[in-house]
Amino acid sequence: MGLFLHTLIVTMVSKTVFLQRFNKKQFHGLAVALLLTLVTSCAGLLPGRQLQIISSAMEPTLTQDEVVRLKKVETIERGDIVAFNLSRVGDLDSGINDDAVIPFRVIGLPGEIVEVRDGQVFINQEPISEPYIKEPPAYTLDPVTVPTKAYFVLGDNRNNAFDSHQWGFLPESLILGKVQISN
Repeated sequence: MGLFLHTLIVTMVSKTVFLQRFNKKQFHGLAVALLLTLVTSCAGLLPGRQLQIISSAMEPTLTQDEVVRLKKVETIERGDIVAFNLSRVGDLDSGINDDAVIPFRVIGLPGEIVEVRDGQVFINQEPISEPYIKEPPAYTLDPVTVPTKAYFVLGDNRNNAFDSHQWGFLPESLILGKVQISN
């Protein structure tokens, strides 16, 4: 693929005035440098980026030190596990490395009302089924409305997760990808 792109670029540009300013050797070096820059800058966005789980917040679904892959986000639905950099979510002192990328499960979608009471999560006053959680939440959360272009995310290990019930909503722009779980 890289050779094909290189050949295509050389063929397209060789007929232009651009090449008149550079000899072929100089152009070849420039084309390689541009291609490497493009590949390097996009590497983190490519499907299949790996993520090592750094906490127990997503147990039992994801375990600490497990390595998972991220895939491109096209749509986000309740139940998806998304990854993001927690240090970029407001002014937080999470105790987590600033560069750490962490996953949480999407619970509340834009415009929905999320509430936690009696060991149960409610969306728009209706309890939701959560067979993936480690144990029911031992905390309460008064009803909150998820803003446009944001999500309410929780760890599956509800009582051991620093998540939206403590720090608020996850802006859509901070989501790096969806966690791809292999069964």
